[in-house]
Amino acid sequence: ETIQLNLEPPSGVTAGEYPVKLTASAGEVSGDITLTAKIAGTYKLTLAPPKDNPKLNTKARAGKTTHVALVLTNDGSAPLDNISLSATAPDGWTVDFSPNKLDTFEPGKTREIDVSVKPGGKTIAGDYMVTFKANSNNSSDKIDFRIKVETSSAWGWIGVAVVVVVILVLFGMFIMLRRR
Repeated sequence: ETIQLNLEPPSGVTAGEYPVKLTASAGEVSGDITLTAKIAGTYKLTLAPPKDNPKLNTKARAGKTTHVALVLTNDGSAPLDNISLSATAPDGWTVDFSPNKLDTFEPGKTREIDVSVKPGGKTIAGDYMVTFKANSNNSSDKIDFRIKVETSSAWGWIGVAVVVVVILVLFGMFIMLRRR
């Protein structure tokens, strides 16, 4: 006789092998067999800003390092292996992750990632898009981050000082020439 066995695991069960004992009996005769159910698990990697600061933007100065906090989460039911972090940024920018690689990442775990972003020294003031990426063997995620670059105001103050000096020189010349 052929017997069909349908097993439905509960949601959220972790990946692995589980023994299943099947017993059949008729009157005084019985028999049992132990089978193995193999749960493969699901893979889901999530990269997001921290819950206490859910913004997807920040400010930075040209040539200066700014730190951005991101949270990496394994929302699947199986471990993720060989997770690497990378970024797509404008030319001349430097983006470093700490840590920049994870060998294994267990299900249900979260990890805070510190990202150092340094716009190039000659970056023009404005809004720029940087894409942060997390890749593993089985899953990946990315997040777009807007960075508003501000330039140093020192040149503005130097310009104001030059204008003031020119006005004072002209005013002094005007007073000197008026006496003659």
